[in-house]
Amino acid sequence: MTQTDQTPSNAPDAPDSDAIEATGLEPYGPQGQAIYDGLVTAARAREFVFYSALGDELGLDLQDERERLRLWDVLCEISRSEVSVGRPLLSAICVQQQDHLPGHTFFALGTELGLVRPGEDEVAFAVRQIKAVHDHWSEMAPFGEREPQELV
Repeated sequence: MTQTDQTPSNAPDAPDSDAIEATGLEPYGPQGQAIYDGLVTAARAREFVFYSALGDELGLDLQDERERLRLWDVLCEISRSEVSVGRPLLSAICVQQQDHLPGHTFFALGTELGLVRPGEDEVAFAVRQIKAVHDHWSEMAPFGEREPQELV
């Protein structure tokens, strides 16, 4: 699902089972879960997902404002859910191909959620969130590759 600016990686095909917890995407059905899974896979590999590739994959015409808003609603819901469980804004890595930054509405979401630091502009906020997403997800063990835990 992801189009990246890197050659094929060794990213896992499925997100860690802990990552799938309560994403709150029920209203979006399988499409919302597919977007989430693709973002997690890209984040683990420290890659990006381009809006254009995501729109093509989902059969959305992103020139149509209603379809752009539909995609944005799903991305916002994913990010709100991630923040509610203490993770960074996963939608930060869904970016425009020309500058590798999320759209302008991403900053509005960060402001709404109280994540924008005083004096921080759109680019600085986006870069900080992208780094946080890549750092968080690339440090997690891929699905099925966790160390067995000792029973106490």
